[in-house]
Amino acid sequence: MRQILWFRRDLRIRDNAILSHARGEILPIFIFDEHILSSLPKDDKRISFIYDSVLGLKKQLQKIGLDLAIFYGKPFEIFNSLKDDFDEVLCSVDFDDYAKKRDKQVSEILPLRRYLDSFILNPGEHLKNDQTPYKVFTPFYNSLDVLLSSSKIAEYQRNKKLRLAKFDYGKVPNLDLMGFEKQSLPNFCSEPLDRLLENFAQKIKRYKKDRDYFYKDATSKLSIHLRFGLISPKQIFNYYKKIIGSDFFIRELFWREFYNYILFHNPKSEFENFN
Repeated sequence: MRQILWFRRDLRIRDNAILSHARGEILPIFIFDEHILSSLPKDDKRISFIYDSVLGLKKQLQKIGLDLAIFYGKPFEIFNSLKDDFDEVLCSVDFDDYAKKRDKQVSEILPLRRYLDSFILNPGEHLKNDQTPYKVFTPFYNSLDVLLSSSKIAEYQRNKKLRLAKFDYGKVPNLDLMGFEKQSLPNFCSEPLDRLLENFAQKIKRYKKDRDYFYKDATSKLSIHLRFGLISPKQIFNYYKKIIGSDFFIRELFWREFYNYILFHNPKSEFENFN
């Protein structure tokens, strides 16, 4: 079995679904999607952050005997060029409209196995007693009592028996090639995640009150890392659940789950008001 591990919003090796489910010989890849990037300004700071994070993931993989092939282009064309040498593609589930269309295209080239990774809940499985989706946050949150009362959520364990496929891993597209300029970023963007977690632990008890004051350094600074998968929501839950006074912050973490839940059950809410 030869598999392509397509990293997307899961730029980490801990608690990573595809590194857990992969078997045999693998080609880990990341694609800077030309379709997405073409509409962005050349000074978009997110691209600098993602670029640095992808290079960071490459280094993490190299430390465990793997590597990361980095592409710039259209996913459809890239997978077409790889299809003869591999049996299937593993990736995390992405719920937005473009991602669904893109994944459908790729699945017509190679079998595509998708796993829940960027969120704690599978939105398709969590329903009300009448089998309809929740529309209001409080009932949704209250229905998670069993999960919220647990002290830890099981994380994915990496398969340590994977073999790296032969490939030219040295080719790395630069920002100039993709039409972007390197941007300076706030220090917390490159700060070690362990330090960010620890720093916020010191102020989490005051988070509910202090977060509304812009002059106070009250937030976790983890949102961008969570957005692009440098850390998983399960890791954040597990780290802070043991700390007294973290309930409000954990509730905020599940607002993120709820927004994704609404998007899953009401795809048009990405573009239209939701009632």
